[in-house]
Amino acid sequence: MAYGLDHVWNLSLAGEVKHHWPVTDPSVSGTALPYHLFASVDLAAISQVTGLDLAVVFFRLSLVPLLLVFIVELAWAGVVVSRRAWAGPVAAALVLFAGEIDIAPQIGRSFGNELTDTVLGLSPSFLLGAVFFVPALVLLYEGCQAMSVNGDWRRWMIVGLLFCGCAGAKATILPLVIVALGLYVAWRWLTSRERATHSLIALALAIVLYLGAYIVIYGAAGSYGLDLHVPGAVRQMFTIEHVAGLIHGQPLLAIPFWAAAIPVGLAGAYAAPLIGAVWSFGMRGAAVAPGHLLLVAVFIAGLGPFLLFTHFGLSQVFFAQYGLIAGCLLAADGLCLLGSALAPQLHGARPRPARLLPWLVASLVVAAILLAVLRPSADYYSSDYYSYIHLALAAAAATFALMAWRSRRESRTSTLYPLSVLLTLAALNTPLDVLAPAIRRAARNEPPYGTTGHGLTPGLLQGLHWLRARTRSDDVVAVSNYSSRSIDQGFGQRVPDDYYYSAFAERRVFLEGWVYAQRAFKLGEQQVFAGIKRPFPKRMALNEAVFRHANPRALRTLADHYHVRYLLVDNPHRRATHQLHTIAHPAYHNSDVTIYKVPWKRPTAPRPKLLLTGH
Repeated sequence: MAYGLDHVWNLSLAGEVKHHWPVTDPSVSGTALPYHLFASVDLAAISQVTGLDLAVVFFRLSLVPLLLVFIVELAWAGVVVSRRAWAGPVAAALVLFAGEIDIAPQIGRSFGNELTDTVLGLSPSFLLGAVFFVPALVLLYEGCQAMSVNGDWRRWMIVGLLFCGCAGAKATILPLVIVALGLYVAWRWLTSRERATHSLIALALAIVLYLGAYIVIYGAAGSYGLDLHVPGAVRQMFTIEHVAGLIHGQPLLAIPFWAAAIPVGLAGAYAAPLIGAVWSFGMRGAAVAPGHLLLVAVFIAGLGPFLLFTHFGLSQVFFAQYGLIAGCLLAADGLCLLGSALAPQLHGARPRPARLLPWLVASLVVAAILLAVLRPSADYYSSDYYSYIHLALAAAAATFALMAWRSRRESRTSTLYPLSVLLTLAALNTPLDVLAPAIRRAARNEPPYGTTGHGLTPGLLQGLHWLRARTRSDDVVAVSNYSSRSIDQGFGQRVPDDYYYSAFAERRVFLEGWVYAQRAFKLGEQQVFAGIKRPFPKRMALNEAVFRHANPRALRTLADHYHVRYLLVDNPHRRATHQLHTIAHPAYHNSDVTIYKVPWKRPTAPRPKLLLTGH
């Protein structure tokens, strides 16, 4: 079977935290790991306290309770912002289900909005960060509403603790909060010459804690591969990429194309929150609360990196995803206001031909689902089939958002139909990603879960469990393989992304996958993925000398300088020379794995000379 790269890597980090402190990179033993590790600490603590296997905790027991806490927080935040009971469930539904406009039957990044996929388990660090972020955002919102400094020092202590949790759970949160508070304070001063004292104190607190976290937790590691390249994530949207290829080499068309691509891309990514936020402001008119302005500032602060930076792994969208939470709270308020305004108009209305429109919309939605399910998904990344559909839908969403802004102070029943279509399309993203492949597998009499890949075989898992049970926690293991056999789609190269060894053995590895190593980010993650650059050539040369040539001198270097005590040969993925037994002692063997113990003796200190004296 095969797990996702991020899942295995996060499990590897949790194993490192469980057995070692201070933490280093478990996949390249002894190298620095400046990273947000609170999620890994949480997983390791659960495993230590309960005695449960770390993989069981990670894959089955930890994420669901955390997700439930997040949902309750969203519902609470929605009620606080809107003062309507229904706003809570609406806010939670928008965050969890109102994704990008994407009817393609597999997980992709048509418009770069991965909030639903990320929250539901792709990134445990994001989810834990969101659990800290939502209550912090509510406290900041209430402080803006009060428009005065709360004298309760306990409240400020809670804000500080939540900020600390945000800093250690996800590195993107505090910079987002700092920029948002700065925008809010500047806006209040420029428009009304008011000093937002509460927000100024919160801003100072966030800056101090961020600087402390930047030095203590992240070791001033830098931006991890962010490149300034306007319009940022819009360039990396699959839908926009396919169409941009048509104007390649035509500079006169580039400026108008990208000028149109930005609003269309944003509408495709965030249609439902944007339109709901428009009604939140429009229907409140001049009575917009100061706290609502703060939520807008958070949303805008998240869109800044989204539109300014590119990143090979699309990591700049994490800023926008946290900002989107604030946008969804505003959208829930706007949708509830719109519903309250339209309720009297809909009550007792006479039948009209327009009432047939929902049935037409439903038919179109069903047709879209059937097209998505029946169309083979293998060509999603290479064909324009879905790109043109998504582009048309996003353009329609952008047009409707503009119309909603122009008529934002009005409440007409005619707005219900396009709004229903957009919300339905946004809500289809995740169900189609999950259900469409399952339906096709069922039609082929295959299991409902994915069976592609053999990164973790039964024999390999048994061997890794043997290492975990029979070796010391500070023993380092050298392995014969670096790749899970995944192929980089852009370069056709095997990606050095295998983290199964450190994840399931819970031991440090001399060198396994290295695409997420700090040095890989410094060299350029894209070039490392493609195999153009190798961040650890000396380690790789030593590793190859041992496993390919059974070089005793290289093995001594591994043992003396890198504390390697065991060698693991992964036969299904990359075999080694049959001469390893001449330099190391076989310790464990099955059909998939052979493990050797490195002959090494701890140096003994010289015995002190005895001074013989007379009686």
